[in-house]
Amino acid sequence: MAGKSMHAFCYEGYGGGAAALKKVEIPVPTPKKGEILVKVEAVSINPVDWKIQNGVMRPLYPKFPCVPLSDVAGEVVNIGAGVNDFQPGDKIVTLLSVTVGGGLAEYTVAPTNRIAKRPHEVSAIEAASLPIAAGTAFKALESVGAKFDGTGKPFNVLITAASGGVGQFAVQLAKLAGLHVTATCGARNIDFVKSLGADEVLDYRTPEGESLKSPSGKKYDAVVHCTVGIAWSVFEKNLSENGKVIDLTPGFSSFVTLALKKITFSKKQLVPFLPNIGSKDLEFLVGLVKDGKLKPVIDSKHPFDKAPEAWAKKYAVAPANQAAKLPQEVPPVEASGLPVAATTALKALQLVGTKFDGTGKPLYVLITAASGGVGLYAVQLAKLANLHVTATCGPRNIDLVKSLGADEVLDYQTPEGESLKSPGGKKYDVVIYGSGGIAWSVFEPNLSENGKVIDLNPDFANIVSSLEETTSPNS
Repeated sequence: MAGKSMHAFCYEGYGGGAAALKKVEIPVPTPKKGEILVKVEAVSINPVDWKIQNGVMRPLYPKFPCVPLSDVAGEVVNIGAGVNDFQPGDKIVTLLSVTVGGGLAEYTVAPTNRIAKRPHEVSAIEAASLPIAAGTAFKALESVGAKFDGTGKPFNVLITAASGGVGQFAVQLAKLAGLHVTATCGARNIDFVKSLGADEVLDYRTPEGESLKSPSGKKYDAVVHCTVGIAWSVFEKNLSENGKVIDLTPGFSSFVTLALKKITFSKKQLVPFLPNIGSKDLEFLVGLVKDGKLKPVIDSKHPFDKAPEAWAKKYAVAPANQAAKLPQEVPPVEASGLPVAATTALKALQLVGTKFDGTGKPLYVLITAASGGVGLYAVQLAKLANLHVTATCGPRNIDLVKSLGADEVLDYQTPEGESLKSPGGKKYDVVIYGSGGIAWSVFEPNLSENGKVIDLNPDFANIVSSLEETTSPNS
């Protein structure tokens, strides 16, 4: 039986990387109707988890504090009303809501529409690798007509980023469906991708890889596109007459291309793809692993208390002008918090004339959400620039924010915190606004004559307020 409280890792604002993950004690959730309570045995991290932390869905998601991760394997310990297919003691794998998360904890609740029972032949670690990565690969191939029961027609498929989480499952599943697979990856992973069953493998850094041409001259009936940065024009000339590109990381240009292709009645299509993964899909994938037909490749394993180390193991390709050498005195976990969170704080302060060489004028600054990813860096940087810092945060983080150097700290849940008034009666020359839900009318009476609010999460209402201030007779 679960106790009343549990440990979890959460972050309280956008950005910050692994350094923003904090271990906390929170209540064990109670399963509602149609839900089960799961004792977590293993979770996996996906690129979408980092993207959500960095604000790809701001301001809608996530809600803070956020306990991340959605791919979970564990044991049922309690069930909500109306649950008949699962009982305490069942071993399961589940896909939680990507935007809500909840997996990086000792217990979590899961809806029964995305759960599959896990046989003893499949480990918790193997099962936890499946929901997003294997589920996305499976649904993408299914969408272009791949059959896994031996009844499908063979066709030619290109899989980009084939050594990545989704790509490695896509290669294996495509071969199970009897397809001819051409794959792209980096040079060091070519042998690995071949071992998964790919018929042809291109180094994406070579001219052949950049052009995506099949070494055997084949045109692709389908492309499972698992990465970014490849133009439609590159795909189009390599597609068969009715070829489709299933774009798993669609941006605005993908939707524009889709619309144009429909207008011009082209048989070649680019399809922005958002998979709907359900229990039947998870059951099928778990069955393949049980039968030895699908083999999860685990990058690394970490105990629960080392979750920040796992979070820091993000691999990416970065432009040289956005990279810096890491001194050996700075651990990767600490460094991972700098690119988005610390640089956002730095640039916001520089925008209002803050100097860090001792030549700047002292200013009064308010920093909201000061215990979040950007906020905690903003407080420290503002103090390095000798500014007077008033900060807002939740009551449990007041001591933390004071330890960072803040001169005044307001509990945002109190009337004083809601009104943002400085306890010392000071007017703010600058506000670093790192949260949401505060109207311009609340900031305005607390600003000095030339005060500015730097909104790090601008929405339509605040953009309108900015325009009104710019165009008003008194501005």
